[in-house]
Amino acid sequence: MIPLTSSGVAVRLFKKTLHERGIDFQDVFGTESRSKTFWNEKTGKLVTVKQDQAVPMRAAFADIVTQTAHGGRGECFYAGPTPIGTYYDIDIASAYTTVLSMLGLVDYAHPRVLLDPEAFRGHVLGFALVDIQCCPDEVRYPVFPMEGDGENLLFVRTGMSYCTAAEIEVALDLGYELKILHGVIYPWLDENVRPFEPFVTTIRDERAKHPKGSFDNEYIKLVGNGLFGKTGQGLKEKMVFDAGEMRSVKLEPSEITNELFFSFVMGFVRALIAELMNSVPRHRRIISVTTDGFLTDAPLEEVDQSGPIARRFKAATERVAPGKPILEVKHQVSQLISARIRAQFTTRIDPDTELKPDARIVLAKGNVTPEIRLPAGEASKEQVKAMQNDYMVDLYLNRTPETKTIMKPFISLRQQWLDDLDVFRIERPVRLGLEFDMKRRPVEARMVEVVDGAHIAFDTVPWDTMEEAEKVRAVFTGWRRQHCLKTLEDWTDWNDFAAGAIKRWEHRASGGAGIRRTGEGEVGVLRRMFLRAYAKKAWGLTRTLTYLEVSLWLTENGYPTTVTELKNASRAKLVENVVGVTDEVLRLLALLRSQFPELDVAKFIGEAVELPALPVVV
Repeated sequence: MIPLTSSGVAVRLFKKTLHERGIDFQDVFGTESRSKTFWNEKTGKLVTVKQDQAVPMRAAFADIVTQTAHGGRGECFYAGPTPIGTYYDIDIASAYTTVLSMLGLVDYAHPRVLLDPEAFRGHVLGFALVDIQCCPDEVRYPVFPMEGDGENLLFVRTGMSYCTAAEIEVALDLGYELKILHGVIYPWLDENVRPFEPFVTTIRDERAKHPKGSFDNEYIKLVGNGLFGKTGQGLKEKMVFDAGEMRSVKLEPSEITNELFFSFVMGFVRALIAELMNSVPRHRRIISVTTDGFLTDAPLEEVDQSGPIARRFKAATERVAPGKPILEVKHQVSQLISARIRAQFTTRIDPDTELKPDARIVLAKGNVTPEIRLPAGEASKEQVKAMQNDYMVDLYLNRTPETKTIMKPFISLRQQWLDDLDVFRIERPVRLGLEFDMKRRPVEARMVEVVDGAHIAFDTVPWDTMEEAEKVRAVFTGWRRQHCLKTLEDWTDWNDFAAGAIKRWEHRASGGAGIRRTGEGEVGVLRRMFLRAYAKKAWGLTRTLTYLEVSLWLTENGYPTTVTELKNASRAKLVENVVGVTDEVLRLLALLRSQFPELDVAKFIGEAVELPALPVVV
């Protein structure tokens, strides 16, 4: 029977290459046939069927290996319009299929439990739960993946990570201090017998028979990529519609699902990307990374390819595609906007690039379907891309919190079968999702000129912990319902909102009373809490001034206050450590301390801090 899908074709072709080399399928995947007998109610007979299942010592560690089966790395390191320069979209050539070809025959019968990080160096099939005790400050792009809310993969400085041997090796080379809490390595039975390599070379040879970009070439590429996807099918729970049973069912593993293979490949590519990015000179900037490529202002020659992971990948590439470089520049532009992961648009093309026209625009639409009107007659691929890019630039620069966009997904398989419908797209208005995703901490905000105006831009640094990252991401979800991060005023408002929301969340979590935030923001919370402390003669304060004098003094210094507020403050509850720390809060604290030297600042913000110097009034 002819397979119905490209991935089905891939599995059939792969099994054919195994058979031609005399390699046993079950030896490759660590499976064995087991007989299962059950009573068939329809026939009234005993039925025995044979099923393949993992051999015992593969099954013994399947859970921890599956925990390491994360997806690809996706992060935005810089948000907003870039300075004018030269930016390169660098891609790892044939990343997943090449790493797949590196796999040898596995000794499934003799896995070794090891806790020494050094044992995970080299070409080993290793998986571990790691406690990251220290990530050096100079590491700009942390190595270890951690699964956050939903399917988000974050890379923070400390915590615990389920990871692969290649990621441990990169981390050790970067100076990490780590402890392996549980680790397992499967030895190679014969690493020189590479079951997937003939399939990869067959795909290479078949693609070479057809022009690049042709239907045949692209379909064969799809077949090649489909094989790797099948190795991960069913590892994580996913529901799909079964047209035969007319209901949603759990997606079952494929006949080549193997948690060791899938995790090894994904982990190796993440490790390779981390090694390459951390080799980029510090005066260079990386804009974003998406799975197996990254945007940077570093030319290709400044990306160090001499690390151990890169060398192993280069050796594998030489076997399956002799003479092919491991990195290639896919696009080159002079200025771009980086909104969030998988959302980048070009604002200036590079007139000096020698790349083909289609490679002169970086465009990742971030799940937005551009609403463009095609010109009369036939439009070229380059024209359509340019129009879509212009649409995305305009949409981003002129967005508001109320901006919606139209998604046009195909109707689901369920709808097709249940309602007897043909395949067509449905239009669904959704809130625009082009704000930064806060997977890293924004720093150094400034306005950058772009098109006919200016827009905020900022660099980022890694979060220290997952808890810190997820708190901020949750707060930002609330803030952006009524705001966009477009100006420095928005930046100030966001930081003020976040500082207060997190501070009072922590306060309530410890059993403390809350305090309402008003339009004054955090400085208003501080002002009101100071009035309560002053009225109650608490936190180092004595009534050296009358209520009228205090209200006039605060008002004259830019913090409007009435005598009535002071009178009412004596009846309000005094609550410690509910003020979020912002620059404006520190300035008011400095002003208050200048008038009341005994004021206990820590009562307001929960910590002793160095206050800024007040401007000298001449």
